Amino acid sequence: MTQNNTAIVLSHHVHPDGSLSTETRRRVDKGIEHYVKNDADTLTVSGGYATKDVPFAHANCMAEYAIVSGIPAKSIYRESQSLDTVGQVIFLKDDIIVPNNWNRFIVVTSDYHITRAMLIFNFVFGRDFDIQYSPVPTLGEISDTVRAKEASSVSTFLRTFEGVRAGDTAALVERLFSAHPLYKKK
Repeated sequence: MTQNNTAIVLSHHVHPDGSLSTETRRRVDKGIEHYVKNDADTLTVSGGYATKDVPFAHANCMAEYAIVSGIPAKSIYRESQSLDTVGQVIFLKDDIIVPNNWNRFIVVTSDYHITRAMLIFNFVFGRDFDIQYSPVPTLGEISDTVRAKEASSVSTFLRTFEGVRAGDTAALVERLFSAHPLYKKK
């Protein structure tokens, strides 16, 4: 089996004290599992300052959890600028994956989020990357509210990036900052 360059873990929620939500912890545990089993050379954690009530970047909290769990700090990359999945993927590509000349990686996220994550990763990265997906099973039933939010987010993503060519990093970044409500300059 060919080893992946990194296992990317997407954040979910972090509590105001910096502790990980159960879902985020389970995602990081799955990323750690890939690293420990030598499925990936490194671990990359992703998530910025998503809410005003949490004064920590999700990636930093996730990295600290991974370090306490035995992952060497030098083996962990952090993406801490993003405010949502779209931002995570664009910043991961632009700031970590491309600068490190990586072309193979595993994406770890919750099972209900995997379809949207796949759509976004495949669009942002284009065809030049070998991307695997590793869904973390949800504890309990996925609510209709969560399903509706995922579907709405897909529609919003497609509208926001309509006309942008898949894999065109410059155009993706420009559109993120000009049209995405979380990033556009006011």
